[in-house]
Amino acid sequence: MTADERLQWAFCVVRGDRVTLDGVRREVTGSRVERYATGGLAVVLAFRTGFPSRMPATALVTVTPLEPPPPETPSAQVTQGGPPARGIRRATVRLLAACARRPAGTANDGHA
Repeated sequence: MTADERLQWAFCVVRGDRVTLDGVRREVTGSRVERYATGGLAVVLAFRTGFPSRMPATALVTVTPLEPPPPETPSAQVTQGGPPARGIRRATVRLLAACARRPAGTANDGHA
């Protein structure tokens, strides 16, 4: 992994991120949360080129931001404690809403 790459959950990937899958780096154009037939959560990532990819929502993917991060400035340190980015909030809300809609005990994951 290079210095600008990071690992993050699949449900946190936002439009414009570059994701490395099977050694190929592709730009994400959209994402959505779906359910597996067993009830688990899945994320479908759509790319600028190639076919969409479906993976577990908690899968770790290697992400490279579209633009390099800005250099550290004193003002950047103040804003780091603020609310999460809009894409992360939206993905988290979708994931939590999908979990709330699932009837208890339907995922065959050993939980009642």
